[in-house]
Parts: sequence; structure tokens; C-alpha cells
Amino acid sequence: MIVNKGIATHEAGHVIASLTYSIPIISVSIDRSDGTPPHIRHGSYQMPADLAPEAYGVFCLAGGSAEQLFFGSITDGSDAVDVAACRENLFLNGFDVLTVGGEMARLRAAADRLVRTERQRIEKIAQLLLRYGSLSGDQIFELSR
Repeated sequence: MIVNKGIATHEAGHVIASLTYSIPIISVSIDRSDGTPPHIRHGSYQMPADLAPEAYGVFCLAGGSAEQLFFGSITDGSDAVDVAACRENLFLNGFDVLTVGGEMARLRAAADRLVRTERQRIEKIAQLLLRYGSLSGDQIFELSR
């Protein structure tokens, strides 16, 4: 089962962030024929151990930013897992309850800027995901050249 254009765009946002921050992509899929619920583990990435918290945060939030840019407000909670992962990573990197909210806003703004700048590439990747259902990291790398 291939899911909707919003999910393809969401995943394309993560792909663009991974290319921007040199996060290796194993695969990205919007094909849920295995019964996996929407918005859960669509992409496989190899996170570098030394990835900066900001890069990880923008990566997490870029999917929701792309979906919002193209389709407006997110009302189905599709970014909840990503937001939680970003927040957890900030706490693990020394941010506290008083500072994490401001840092989340800063990272959201950075993710928004990235997806606005890369709008055409996001559209292209989303269209390919809609056509093929999934792309390997090698295919994405070739397409990004």
C-alpha cells in the first residue's frame, strides 16, 4: 500500500536534511504493505556518533517542516515522533527544561529555512517516492548530484 503525498513530502524533508548534514541514508520508503502505521520508521539512516545536536534536531524537524510548507498545518500528529526525538536529544545533550523550548523554536526555524531553500529537491524526491514507493540510499545519492 502506497500512502499519501503528505507522507512522501515529509520523508523527502528528512532526506534533504540528511544530505545537507551528510547523514548516510540506507533507504526511505512510503510503501506500507508490511502493515507499518504511517509516519513510523519510513527511513533508515546511519547516524554518525559525532553528529551535532543542531544537525540532528534539524534532521528530525525537517520532515514536518516540509509537510507544513507544502500542505499547511499538521493535524494528524505526523510529526509527533520526530518532535519527541528532537526534544529527547536536546535533553541528552545538556539542555534543561528552561532552555529546551527556545532551542526547539530555533531548530524549527532552521528546518523551515532548509526546506524553503530546497523546495524543488523535496518535490522531486517526493514524486519519486510516490512513483516507486521506496528509494535506496544509493539511488537518492545519484539523484542528488
